[in-house]
Amino acid sequence: MLKSKPMVFLLLLALLAPMPAVASAGSQAPFHAAVAQEGEAPIENLDRGDFGGGSNPQQNFNPFSPTVLSGATTWLFEPLMIINAYSCEVIPWLATEFAWPDPQTLQFTIREGVTWSDGTPFTAEDVVFTHKLGQAFPALDTDQAWDVLTDVVAEGNTVTFTFNTPAGAQFSNLVDNPILPKHIWEAQADPVTFLNEEPVSTGPFLVESFNPQQLVMVRNPDYWQAEKVQVQRLTYTKTEAGGQVAQLALGEGRYDWADQFQPGIEETYVAKDPEHNKYWFPAGGSVSLMMNHSKAPFNDPAFRQGIAYAFDRESMAQRAAFGYTGGSTQAFLTLPNQEIYLDPSIPDQGFLPHDPAKAIEILTAGGYVMDGDSLTKDGEPVNVTFSVPASFNDWVQAAELVREGLGEIGINVEIDSKDPDLVFDERKAGNFDMTFDAPGGGCNLWAGYNYALGGSDAPTPVDTPVDFNYIRFNSPETQALIDQLQGATDIEAQTPIAHQLQQMMMTQVPFIPLWYGPVWFEYRTENAEGWPSAENPYAHPGNPLVIITNLVPPAAA
Repeated sequence: MLKSKPMVFLLLLALLAPMPAVASAGSQAPFHAAVAQEGEAPIENLDRGDFGGGSNPQQNFNPFSPTVLSGATTWLFEPLMIINAYSCEVIPWLATEFAWPDPQTLQFTIREGVTWSDGTPFTAEDVVFTHKLGQAFPALDTDQAWDVLTDVVAEGNTVTFTFNTPAGAQFSNLVDNPILPKHIWEAQADPVTFLNEEPVSTGPFLVESFNPQQLVMVRNPDYWQAEKVQVQRLTYTKTEAGGQVAQLALGEGRYDWADQFQPGIEETYVAKDPEHNKYWFPAGGSVSLMMNHSKAPFNDPAFRQGIAYAFDRESMAQRAAFGYTGGSTQAFLTLPNQEIYLDPSIPDQGFLPHDPAKAIEILTAGGYVMDGDSLTKDGEPVNVTFSVPASFNDWVQAAELVREGLGEIGINVEIDSKDPDLVFDERKAGNFDMTFDAPGGGCNLWAGYNYALGGSDAPTPVDTPVDFNYIRFNSPETQALIDQLQGATDIEAQTPIAHQLQQMMMTQVPFIPLWYGPVWFEYRTENAEGWPSAENPYAHPGNPLVIITNLVPPAAA
């Protein structure tokens, strides 16, 4: 018997699923799939917004394609397990159990009694085939799993993954993959470009109709947990996701379920129908101040420690995130949902106050001098440049607050607002002073630390582009902890490592988390209830398969 253990994993899951026959990809005529007409669910329809595929969507149900109709594949192809991105709980799905016999071996028990939508039994061989596609076609190995994977084999209903290194951090990548039907995909010469126009799937919905303006998904009566799906149809309407048309549609109550930015949510949405219009914007990743450690003064821990008290994080959250979230903790966790990993010895959970006097006190102790209204070091004023993508309006506004906060303690800040690609290229090459980024936020703590600080035992030289640790933080001790976290396979092993990394964040301050980016989630209770919320966070907004199996008609709630 394989035993599940709670783990740390990534935030958002790629949940995908299959369907029946489709018309030619180039055709503008509606696609109609053959669907069984029995056992109509009590919730007739839920309206949703955009369904992906770009401005001119074509019939593409390949979950790995950049132009996939994601509104469809979310419901067609399912993962082995789902990670509740709010609580980090592992929820069995196409696999019922998992175990780590050792840190380089991961086993899954595959669920029995599941069938593909064409009636073919789902088996462990489908799981092996799906994962080996990434080995045969590297373009499909988007998480670079085969950098550490050595083999995937099936024996009965058990699938075993073996690795060339301790690989606890790979769990989220593996369970996240949509599982494909081997008997369909093995015949494809190039699965990278395959459009999968007649998808076969295990998921709760099938494609009922599609044209470039509308996608309709219909309940799969043969779904392995069909009794939990009480919604008959999901109707998507093509629009610019999060654009003004979508915002107007949401405000008018035309969407039952949305995941878009909405300005003035209380006035433009809730007030229009307070009884039914609801929202929950849980905290996502921390928008953080990233500093270039290859140059002074950012390579000075005393400077970084001091300026961490210069910022009014709540004002930043009000201005940049419309007050939908709050300031974030220097401990680099998404709280309260990741509180299980928090070192209890850290004062105030790592939330730092706006305290210019304390900032100056720390800086003065570190050899900096206030000369009138200017902070100096060795007689020279401290001047910095802040790079911000010009089109990121929330970040541009927050950059002004950075300038105000640092100005209070005598630091002159020049804001350099320019093309986003130029900002990103310069930070990769190490040619910047300060900038914003949003590392972490997910359940895979290793992924957040590895992106922000990975390779800190040997920082990449300036002018050599790098995706990880572009701030050039230099700390072999930190890298050793990141390596340990990568191999930890359960919460008992992960927690003490996480505590040491949090202490490093508090004392070394390699970067400064400022405010939590909100995760958008709006819903209406007129046609369905049972939605996750701050009061009942049984699922994250990014866990749609979990949500759909918990919705009920209003009278049944």
